[in-house]
Amino acid sequence: MYGVIATVGTALTYLIGGWNTSLKILAIFIIMDYLTGIMNGFINKKLSSSVLETRT
Repeated sequence: MYGVIATVGTALTYLIGGWNTSLKILAIFIIMDYLTGIMNGFINKKLSSSVLETRT
């Protein structure tokens, strides 16, 4: 599994042309968005690992 992830990451880095500053900033914002979403779910007690759960 790690080999597939490494291969895809290497291919994307080659196609994009490397990790420049804008790509680093974008990655930081994506991680911050993910973490704040988890914190929000934890604080509001709506944190669930079920992604495909139907809401009624």
